[in-house]
Amino acid sequence: MRKVYFTDMKFHRSVRYLHFGFLVELICLVICPTPFYEKYVYLNGFETEEGRGLVVKQVRYFLSDMLFVCMFSRFIFLARSIFNKSIYRDEHSKKVCRMHSASSGVKFTFKCLLEVTPEYTIMWLFIFNVLVIGYIFRIFELPYDILKNAKTTDEMTFIELYFNAIYVIVVTMTTVGYGDIVPHTLPGKALILFSSVWGAFLISLVVLIVSSVFDLDKNQKKAMRDIHISRQASRAIRLSVKFFLAKK
Repeated sequence: MRKVYFTDMKFHRSVRYLHFGFLVELICLVICPTPFYEKYVYLNGFETEEGRGLVVKQVRYFLSDMLFVCMFSRFIFLARSIFNKSIYRDEHSKKVCRMHSASSGVKFTFKCLLEVTPEYTIMWLFIFNVLVIGYIFRIFELPYDILKNAKTTDEMTFIELYFNAIYVIVVTMTTVGYGDIVPHTLPGKALILFSSVWGAFLISLVVLIVSSVFDLDKNQKKAMRDIHISRQASRAIRLSVKFFLAKK
């Protein structure tokens, strides 16, 4: 009876977890722009002007743009597909993990990828984050930029160039922060805050990986030790020969 009770508890916990995961995936799949239905969302934009101080402007967003930003959460399915395709998520790997009392989840797979191919893992992770966050930043800041330059609508606005949005995100994630391009809307400021925190995590991984690249492996350490020992031995022999000849 006791064994059945613990089995039932684990089953209920797994069912509860699956139920929560199913709801999250369902919400990610349901959110999408509604065809032929356009509604506006108004948020405040802030800018400092000379002689007027802080100026607040209402920025108009399309509801479809906000829903489109939410659709980027579907990239969790892409990440899950990449992890499931790796050798650390098949049945044999799960069996080996159970033999060693280790969890074979997403965290284990990510750690293995960082251990085996750290350069490629961090490179693609950084590029992917820069491209996605830069595109979202462009969506958030473009309506304010158009409103600010309403008199010169024939010219391309500054943030309309996708490269400029990528430039802002790279400068933010690397904690440089030149300040030549700043967010003016509430969603843009929130995204920059998230980018700065997430960028600090990514840059710390880059520093660890770069430092590990210059570390010697086991065979190289043995070779270095033997080189030093042989040099010391040859130097000791030369000194002993010189001492013997000088004494003679």
